[in-house]
Amino acid sequence: MGIENCAGIADPELMRMCEHLAGKIQGLTIQPWITALIGIIGALLAASLAAVGTFLLQRADRRNSSQRKALEAAQDTARKLRNKWIAFQSDRQLFPDNEQTKLSGILALHLSRISSKEVVKAFEDWSSYAQLFYTGFEQFQAFEEDDRWRTSLALSGDELKKLD
Repeated sequence: MGIENCAGIADPELMRMCEHLAGKIQGLTIQPWITALIGIIGALLAASLAAVGTFLLQRADRRNSSQRKALEAAQDTARKLRNKWIAFQSDRQLFPDNEQTKLSGILALHLSRISSKEVVKAFEDWSSYAQLFYTGFEQFQAFEEDDRWRTSLALSGDELKKLD
């Protein structure tokens, strides 16, 4: 015997209680369209959250990829520039100003795309010092240039590790 069938109860007190409870339960039931509406709202909310999460993940991936490319390009260009300066210093080969300007400009371009100010400052500091050192200014020391070079590479390497 379910609560929806109070007719089978003989005791009048229990009958009233059964009818009272049946009325309360009837008031608690949700109409089918309300249940469907709640389900649709829940599905839309879940889909929206998934779309936002995907968007944020893709944006972070694009940013990391862009930073990785800029850091690697800056390292590569700085290495080319340093190799040219070393060749110029050791063999007194001609290092044309236009080539030095071109490589320095490319390095500056790559550095402008790097978000870490510490890495950018390290490369700029090295580049300024190295240019003066390799072109023959005597007050500049090889160990200082090498230290700035290693610092630049270490900082950019650390930044690359953070992106992985």
